[in-house]
Amino acid sequence: MARSVGIGFQDFEQMITTNNFYIDKTSFIKEWWEYNDVVTLITRPRRFGKTLNTEIFLSTKGKKDDVDDEIKDFLAYIENSTDACAQQTSSQLVKAIHKRVTEIKLDKDMELQYMALLQR
Repeated sequence: MARSVGIGFQDFEQMITTNNFYIDKTSFIKEWWEYNDVVTLITRPRRFGKTLNTEIFLSTKGKKDDVDDEIKDFLAYIENSTDACAQQTSSQLVKAIHKRVTEIKLDKDMELQYMALLQR
């Protein structure tokens, strides 16, 4: 059976096991792999493939099941950074990040600084 490009998949493992393949037109995964950084901050907009790219990377370095539950909770939060998601998690890291993100969103001075950066 011929393979096809996996369009609309949110789960890399499902994409591969159903005989699809993924094309990274951004070269993000290649660059991420080559830099081999200890920590990477992925600042892409919502629904821009952050979780899928992370799953692809984890799938090539091991299995997703090998990943700590706190990392899985963090990836779920990145995909859906809502109050409900933060409340459901047992991860103290995710709760702390969500608390800080909420504080920043409510800070009017931070909003002005952000808007000033956008105008540069």
